[in-house]
Order: sequence, then C-alpha cells, then structure tokens
Amino acid sequence: MAVLAQAQEAEFGRLKEVTGTSDSVMSKHLSALAEARAIKLRKASIAGKHKTWASLTREGRHMFGAHVAALQRIIAQE
Repeated sequence: MAVLAQAQEAEFGRLKEVTGTSDSVMSKHLSALAEARAIKLRKASIAGKHKTWASLTREGRHMFGAHVAALQRIIAQE
C-alpha cells in the first residue's frame, strides 16, 4: 500500500521485489486488497508475458491514510 500511495500504479514484479515476497503471497495479498476495493488490478500481455499492475482506489487511499494515522497515534502514546 505504501508503494502504491507513492505511484500511480506498480507492476506485480516490482511490488514483489520491494516486499520480498513470493509470487503466491503477493498474489493472495493483491487479491484480498482488490476484494476489499482498496486496489484496482489491471492485467495485460506484453511480448507474450502476462503482466499485472495494481493501483490504489480512492477508497484504498482513504483506508491507507486512516491506517497510517492510527499507527502514528500508537507511536505518539509511547
């Protein structure tokens, strides 16, 4: 979510690289975020390879902002 908050969209491989996760873990997380309507997935074939890009929805941006704010409140209490 932090990567997507800073970019218009990010490709599956880049998200996997940044987070250090496997294909299956990244796929499960993206699917869950898409089901929650936090992200939008776009798929296409480029040079015979299937690619997936993710982008934050308006609702997802709001969710992420609320999550960051909650973390900041927790940190401020220490």
